[in-house]
Amino acid sequence: MSKKERIMLHLNAKLNCFFELTDKKETELKIDRCTMLVGDGTYNGVFFPCEEIEKAFMSFEGKPININHNAETVEDIVGFLKNVEFDDGKLTATPVFDKDTVKHDAVMGYMSSRFKAGDIPNVSVGVWLNREIEENEETKEKRYVARELEGDHLAVVVHGACNPQDGCGIGIGLNNDITISHDEYVADDEAYERMKLMVEIEKTKLEEEK
Repeated sequence: MSKKERIMLHLNAKLNCFFELTDKKETELKIDRCTMLVGDGTYNGVFFPCEEIEKAFMSFEGKPININHNAETVEDIVGFLKNVEFDDGKLTATPVFDKDTVKHDAVMGYMSSRFKAGDIPNVSVGVWLNREIEENEETKEKRYVARELEGDHLAVVVHGACNPQDGCGIGIGLNNDITISHDEYVADDEAYERMKLMVEIEKTKLEEEK
């Protein structure tokens, strides 16, 4: 029997934000859903079949969210996953960032600052799996395939390996819909205008994808 190994996927988190830009007052980011993994994709040289993710999706329920894959450090745990689902080839969940954790302000501040800079934060998934060498039915070439998956954690990271267009990330719903809101936003006039432009660009991209 093969021994399971833990792999960090480093999936890009395309934080598609929707801001109700009616005022410039401070409030908290509201995050509804997260797409953690898209099936039948190859990440870090390993192919993840939909059927394997479907068998294992509930193993992600209640698993911790940490910073930079620091899964063994208590102070780097900032929340947990709930309402995990697998539908239409996508593994999704509700990420809960706990206000009582040591680095809650740091992780929320990081995500907010990236938005203000017009950048997209990244997320990564840690999973235990058996990495099997199998033949690709289409190309007949050998490749690594993920089998017997078991969820370990979700991580907020600076750099990810998966392209945001693959649909992985905090704030992306099942149909690539926007699942982040921010009712009000503190900024000077110039930053406020930049944010409005960023929102319009994101909305246009989503409409084009549909």
